[in-house]
Amino acid sequence: GTQETHLPVFVAGFYDPGIMAVGNKCILVPSEVTTKINAANSAFTLDPAEANSIFVWIPNLKDAEEVKGDILEKLESKGIDRYWKVETFREYGFAKDLMQQFESDKTLFSLIGLIILLVGCTNIISLLVLLVSDKKKEIGILRAMGSSRRSIGMIFALCGATLGLLSCLLGILLAFITLKNIDSLVHFMSLIQGHDAFNAQFFGQSLPKTISSRALLFAGIVTPILSLIAGVVPAVKAAFLSPCDTLRSE
Repeated sequence: GTQETHLPVFVAGFYDPGIMAVGNKCILVPSEVTTKINAANSAFTLDPAEANSIFVWIPNLKDAEEVKGDILEKLESKGIDRYWKVETFREYGFAKDLMQQFESDKTLFSLIGLIILLVGCTNIISLLVLLVSDKKKEIGILRAMGSSRRSIGMIFALCGATLGLLSCLLGILLAFITLKNIDSLVHFMSLIQGHDAFNAQFFGQSLPKTISSRALLFAGIVTPILSLIAGVVPAVKAAFLSPCDTLRSE
């Protein structure tokens, strides 16, 4: 701007995101600092080559697509949409490739997690089918004593849900232990490979050590539900066993 502005800044620390294109060009500051800088510089632009650009700032990034649609609608109503190119922060310049890579990584890890859950559910089905085969005598006795098919089925369905819940809790515990010792694990992997397991230019000096609350919520809800569904197959098999045939075979 034309007038010098003094902004008091307290340096709380340094953060290395490990991204070469952005890591050495960005600082994290409160929103009021960026607002003051933007207000003092009327020619603000992220790209000096773009002299005819208008930047729209919104409080919630999740509304970016909706705001883009509103702007396009307004431009079309005035008949000047062909003169403008409207992009969100996900599509803009240097951020586009990074955002696409982050989305691809997120999708990939989600698919890997889904495959792991499906494998775990398959193992639960196999275990409970073997359990039903091993407990035919007990099932026959319960049916002969008047137990309903529904109650027999519920026993094995709850067994599946219990296995899933206990496995989920054990997995979360191991995840916390792994993240707490992630640096030692990475160092061990680097010794085995003979070079850095994770390039510091891309991943920074250390990996994140926190678990997403969304991931915890997903694991805590979806895993028992999938395990309960997995237990339905052996539960149905157990419920429709004939007590006479079962006791006669035993």
